[in-house]
Amino acid sequence: RTTLTAFGVAWGIFMLVLLLGAGNGLQNGVAYQFEGDALNSIWIRPGRTSVPYKGLKEGRRIKLDNSDYEHLLDEFDKIEQLSGKYFLGGNKVAKYKEMALAYDVQGIHPDGAIVEGLIIKKGRSLNYADQLENRKVALIGEPVVKQLFKDEDPIGKLVAIDGASYKIVGIFHDKEGERSMRKFYLPISTVQKVYSSMDRLDQLILAAGDLSLAEMDLLEQKTREA
Repeated sequence: RTTLTAFGVAWGIFMLVLLLGAGNGLQNGVAYQFEGDALNSIWIRPGRTSVPYKGLKEGRRIKLDNSDYEHLLDEFDKIEQLSGKYFLGGNKVAKYKEMALAYDVQGIHPDGAIVEGLIIKKGRSLNYADQLENRKVALIGEPVVKQLFKDEDPIGKLVAIDGASYKIVGIFHDKEGERSMRKFYLPISTVQKVYSSMDRLDQLILAAGDLSLAEMDLLEQKTREA
């Protein structure tokens, strides 16, 4: 009886420690996943409608475009950073000299780098002159430098993506890890003009600084309604 009691107590303590460890590990993992993004950020993705509206059935696909970006920019003064995102879809082949490797390529507004929590390690980030002038420039992650450029300094170099050449203007680090850094970020106006001739957006991302949780909940509700 003594042995069985001791075993039961030990087993109970072991399971308690195991469950606490698993719970803390899950919490830390989720926190780490969001560590690289700006505080108080909201990510808006298109989906499908859930209710009928003005004679139209539910299940209609929601589409985002530049007018949604401009509306949020004009109507919500509590939004400090706002950016649209345009995904080119799948990995695109980036070519430099004899090297050709596939990377995720996205178009963003200049504020997108802030919402994404990108840390500029060399060069500069994308700016509004790039946006307004549809410049063919790119911001790349640290792993891209090692893989594509080897020992060369990539700043000012030209890289071909789908037949168009882009000048590298900056190198970034992302706390979320290597997967989040194997990317090319381009001005969203350039991506829309070169690859689609449309004003489509695949996402809207925003950050609202030091608002309280209640204020963020209200902002989320209002942006959803908008």
